[in-house]
Amino acid sequence: VTFVEYHAHRPESAKDVASAIENLIKNNISEETISSNPTLHNTRKLTILINNAGIMGKSKQLTMKVNLIGPVLLTLALLPLM
Repeated sequence: VTFVEYHAHRPESAKDVASAIENLIKNNISEETISSNPTLHNTRKLTILINNAGIMGKSKQLTMKVNLIGPVLLTLALLPLM
């Protein structure tokens, strides 16, 4: 299990997270391991995504960014890894 910090108020953070997760996936299973066990060939993907963030009591703009727009941007950035 790996946790990656995401800052929903910064739209570019979704791409940063996607890149970090892609690197984690690539580095987690070595080419040698895959070549010795062909059943692992398709395991290089993100299998679970939990969007667990939210704020209250802040400006409407920031609340929308964190609670609505941020999770959508993050999910879209991670779709190619799923």
